[in-house]
Amino acid sequence: QIRVVHVDKDLKPVIKPLTVYIVNPKESKLEEFRDTASRTVLPKFAVTVKASPGYIVSEKGTTGCSVTVEAIYTYGRGVQGKCHLILSMDNYGETIRLQASKQLDEAGKAEFLDLEWSRFARNIHRDEFTVQVTASVTDETGRTEAGQTSVVFYEHSVKVEILPKTTRVLRSGIPAAIFVRVSDHSGNPVDQAEVELETRIPGMKSVDTKLVVAPGETDVVYHFTPELQAQEEQKYFYHHDSAGTVVAKLTSNQEVMSHLSVFLYQSRNNSVISVQPADDK
Repeated sequence: QIRVVHVDKDLKPVIKPLTVYIVNPKESKLEEFRDTASRTVLPKFAVTVKASPGYIVSEKGTTGCSVTVEAIYTYGRGVQGKCHLILSMDNYGETIRLQASKQLDEAGKAEFLDLEWSRFARNIHRDEFTVQVTASVTDETGRTEAGQTSVVFYEHSVKVEILPKTTRVLRSGIPAAIFVRVSDHSGNPVDQAEVELETRIPGMKSVDTKLVVAPGETDVVYHFTPELQAQEEQKYFYHHDSAGTVVAKLTSNQEVMSHLSVFLYQSRNNSVISVQPADDK
């Protein structure tokens, strides 16, 4: 079995009949093949799509996010051809779509700098949503390959998170901790970050406090000792499940927040409160 790759001086595939001869050292022809392959096998290529940055903050405008598409043959050479880009978002059953096309350069790249991202921001009113980016590249032989990435839209430039290492099992009189992170969407610190922390857990005294994140830092921790509500002790004497919530809000903009929904379980002897996640938020 013989595989022959027929390319021109620029290493581009040549699509035309080909004859292969096998000769011995005396140049006597031993065998001849006349394009007997059932199909021509052309070099494959892969398409990569990158968005920089991979997110857009609506309150700062929708400019500044570019998409770069690169198509490379398996032997390392850039693909020559055309790139077709589709941006799409499903908005409650209605698809919002934006399209753009560009020729690949000599390196097999196409950069889209001025995409109309504002179309999504105008029509979708959510704190966070994701736009799918699909690039289809067709080379000079007519073959098409595709690649994908996504761009996330955020309403605000800052995010607040309650970290997983927050104490999940609370014991009356035993110290516990709530860990909070304030950052931009790249994980970098923000200036003058203050967070309001609240707990609403039935059977336990509420916590209401403010935390200041140190300059140049993203994380802050609140240490406290849980206390049972005296009037609730008799009510929760037996096993009882109920919902509780820990909430962290940015003081300067309380729309920026994170909450942890929990189940509270108290044992028969009133000594242990077990806090477990109720959902993924």
